[in-house]
Amino acid sequence: MGTRLVARLALVAAGAAALLFTVPGVAHASSVAVSPKSVAPGERITVRVVCKGAGNQSVKVFWGRDRDHTVETKEINLHSGSGVAPFTIPRNTEPGPYVAGVYCPSSSHALTDRFNVAPHGAPQAGVGPIGEGTGPALVAGAGVLAAAVTGAFLLLRRRAGGPSW
Repeated sequence: MGTRLVARLALVAAGAAALLFTVPGVAHASSVAVSPKSVAPGERITVRVVCKGAGNQSVKVFWGRDRDHTVETKEINLHSGSGVAPFTIPRNTEPGPYVAGVYCPSSSHALTDRFNVAPHGAPQAGVGPIGEGTGPALVAGAGVLAAAVTGAFLLLRRRAGGPSW
């Protein structure tokens, strides 16, 4: 009876871990990524673009405070749906959060990624924006949670006078 319960708990933990892997937007193959995520005025960012089904078309890549307040826009030619757009951040750019994005032909809206403009020598606090790269952390957390639940179950079972495995 106890082995079946442990097997069921393991199955529930595996199902929970599978749910954590289903992140919204993963199935969408179009993407945009900015590197580095933090840059000083006068330095350069690289915007990598993948537009699903775009082939060798040209697309507009931009950066600015948001989609409606762009600082600079470039038209680039994609090769097999992907391309790179380098931008130099002007020296008079105010510090703060910015976005870079692309208008892919297959998408009805701009795809964006965030980056931060900080003056030289500014402290880099925090671990970055919430929601980016958190998949492995969520899986690790689910594993720790499953181990804790299993350990608590076994500990309570042992104290209740049940079989000590």
